[in-house]
Amino acid sequence: SELVEAAWARLLKDRESLVWRHVAVARGLIQRYLPGGTDALVSELQPELGPTEWRRAATALAAHAAIDPDFTLKHLDLVFARAEKDPGLVQALLWGTSRAAESEPEVALAMGKRAIDRSAQLTSEAVLEVRRDFGVNTLTDALCMHCLGRLREAAGPTGARPDENAEVIAREIALDLDISNPMDPRPLRAELDTALMVFVEQGAP
Repeated sequence: SELVEAAWARLLKDRESLVWRHVAVARGLIQRYLPGGTDALVSELQPELGPTEWRRAATALAAHAAIDPDFTLKHLDLVFARAEKDPGLVQALLWGTSRAAESEPEVALAMGKRAIDRSAQLTSEAVLEVRRDFGVNTLTDALCMHCLGRLREAAGPTGARPDENAEVIAREIALDLDISNPMDPRPLRAELDTALMVFVEQGAP
């Protein structure tokens, strides 16, 4: 309907990824029934457009693998071609894999690993978000360990990171990605989740 279409368009164009990425995932699942069909996803990855269109199309294309994995894999090179100008596209691609993982886990794993190999640093938080979306399972364990391995390879010698804040963030992310970690110390994300549930169940004090 026109009302839904207007809301859909507004959410998809939102600047905040926490808003638009969920609509982009939904779009990937139903794009074949929308105007332009699946070709619209490919057209929005053309070089004359920009990161706004590319990122939303990348997320939708990854999610579309749940419906037609061959179509997604056929056009995946377009995403990585655009990533030369917009490195953040690899993160957008990962956001769509959690939906693809439900019916095409092998394809989702292949896409995720390829995105991680492109930039483990840019994809590390997205990998954790995929685990939150899809749960703890063989696929998300594999993505976490693959990302952790790539981060360790890129880290270099201890003390090579000049930015103390970046070092703290990197350490927290690595702690969260490490599935062999006995949760001691607990990652900050786990502490925040606990705090959120206490707030829900017991209140702010």
